[in-house]
Amino acid sequence: MHLDLIQGQRQAGMKRRTMEPGLSDDDKICVLLAPSRSRWVDNYSGQTSEIYSVIQRYRCGCFRLEDLITANSDAELREQSGDSMDVIAHVEDNLVAVHAGVELVRDFVDPQKWISSSYQIAMPGTHGEKIVHERQVEVGPFHMLNTPVTSSLYRNVMGLSEQPVSASIPAVHVSWLDSVNFCNRLSELAGLESVYEIGKRSIEVEVRHGSRGFRLPTDAEWQFACRGMRTGYRYGELDEIGWYEGNSGNQLRDVGGKLPNQFGLFDMIGNVWEWCFDLYDTDRYGDYRVFRGGSYLSKPCACGATSRRKTFPDFHAEDIGFRVVRGVDE
Repeated sequence: MHLDLIQGQRQAGMKRRTMEPGLSDDDKICVLLAPSRSRWVDNYSGQTSEIYSVIQRYRCGCFRLEDLITANSDAELREQSGDSMDVIAHVEDNLVAVHAGVELVRDFVDPQKWISSSYQIAMPGTHGEKIVHERQVEVGPFHMLNTPVTSSLYRNVMGLSEQPVSASIPAVHVSWLDSVNFCNRLSELAGLESVYEIGKRSIEVEVRHGSRGFRLPTDAEWQFACRGMRTGYRYGELDEIGWYEGNSGNQLRDVGGKLPNQFGLFDMIGNVWEWCFDLYDTDRYGDYRVFRGGSYLSKPCACGATSRRKTFPDFHAEDIGFRVVRGVDE
């Protein structure tokens, strides 16, 4: 049956994708049928390829082979008509699977509260040791967007008219509240129940447990995904995996320009800090929220899997963005 489907698509003028050795018949069928929007930067050759992203999602059960026929036909029609970005297709094609695991999350707490969000700096004049809080977190499987949300995707989802400098740079000057609203809007566009019930204040935002809509990653999910099955501070050499003050030229960079981690996630370290859903410490900081990973303006020490900051939820800056995740269907 699968070979018949392939032959039918070839006769309809579908473009043939490059085949790689060592793939099963179903893997090859996936690549032949996959919409052209899927991308993956090969770690070894540096060439753009669709193969690994598509195969990974197929093997994780994200879609059936038959579903790709309709997806490809729809994509061809959109390209011919010149319609604007199909945001749901774009997001679906760029989600990657992150498997379940366990992550150790640490926080270094200054005995005295003060305004700095840097874990390295103590209260001026105290020089006191910080209190270390640790917790083991079981992380369930989920899907994560393989890049930060881009300015183009943000504009299309939120219905904004202004044109970004570059469609492929991360969306910035986006507060935590903005990112939560984006997640709900994206869920609505996808026909999914929104995850968040939003009150007047961020601390009143509640999660609809069981919803399969789009959401922000939790603190532990983000850290686990960033590590990419590695145990160190980074999943590779910093200059090869991320943009920071030493190589960015103090400019925000297009997503996907550096090597991904082992899950296939780009820009987890550097380029932009990324919001997580978690409150930081309600007893000491009220509704402050967590953001992660370092940015194009950060020093090397701030660019890593455990790099963690906090600020108030309506704060926005030139180097803070976000990415979305979605739960795995049961």
